[in-house]
Amino acid sequence: MNASSYQRIRLWSGIVSIGANLGIIFGLYLSAPWWSSALTGHVAPIALLVVLPFSIALANLPFEILSGHACESAANRTCQSLGDWLQDWAREVAPICFAQAFGLLFFYGFAVVPGGIQLAFAALTSIAVVALGLLRMGSMGRTVRCEFSDDDDFTRRTMDEREKLGVKNVKIEWADLADETTVNGGIRPFANTILLSTSVRGQLSPREVALLCAREQWLKCNHAGSAAAAWIAAAWLLLGVGFALAVPAANPMQAAIGGAAVVSMWSFAALFVWPPLNQKWARRGDNYLARISSPHEARTLLTKIQTLNQTDVALPPGKANVFHPIPPLASRIESLP
Repeated sequence: MNASSYQRIRLWSGIVSIGANLGIIFGLYLSAPWWSSALTGHVAPIALLVVLPFSIALANLPFEILSGHACESAANRTCQSLGDWLQDWAREVAPICFAQAFGLLFFYGFAVVPGGIQLAFAALTSIAVVALGLLRMGSMGRTVRCEFSDDDDFTRRTMDEREKLGVKNVKIEWADLADETTVNGGIRPFANTILLSTSVRGQLSPREVALLCAREQWLKCNHAGSAAAAWIAAAWLLLGVGFALAVPAANPMQAAIGGAAVVSMWSFAALFVWPPLNQKWARRGDNYLARISSPHEARTLLTKIQTLNQTDVALPPGKANVFHPIPPLASRIESLP
């Protein structure tokens, strides 16, 4: 399976998943006045709202297995068993479902709490939702944390290379993605911590890891990296919550599901806003990478990462600008000094 076919499967899997889930949540919203009329009091509606995210996640599980495990196995990009994959899936999905249930209860509570304290209730719960989102930022999907001693040879050589580049006081955390080839990583928004996949140790040299750490640290310090992304995401979420609070509803149950539907659609709309902004940051980071090493070394490293991650090198401009926050390889190389 070549890179284009692999990425095409991943892209359309994501599109189908997003479309199906939007269809489910809007279908529930439009039909809520009919089926929710049988629910009396507040206990049954609240229980249903808590269970709903977990039910949707389980309904999506067969598709997740197909696109997440079967596809990766067919492409020889993972050696993980289905059982281990399911454990990782559960670890990732559980906090997401709890956050979604919290959001549903927030919109339900806003609809039933008397008007005098609605504004305060909305403000406090919105802050809590944003905090939960920020706490989850910086993860790399299904991960298992691995600890390596600072005396480990690879870590020690990486730290030596980082010091030569002027990157200090940055801690490295390792995450096992059960993938031997894909290299992944990023810096946490509000901490001097680089999160790297364990596959980096077998695919990149300490010099290359140090260069990538320097690139991420420079982006963060110049307000064009993960910290800025965290604040933009928080502002985007709060704006979406504001739209969701105005959704028309016949009863609190429909208000809760309608709020979730609007926030889901608002999050989908971010696909048309975020990538162009992130692409600018990516090119700035690439230019800095070339300055602290050399244009040739930067091109070699970017090409190596593209080959390992099997990113698509033949993307139409429209698709690249909407669905790909990282520019295609050719565009990144052309922008180097």
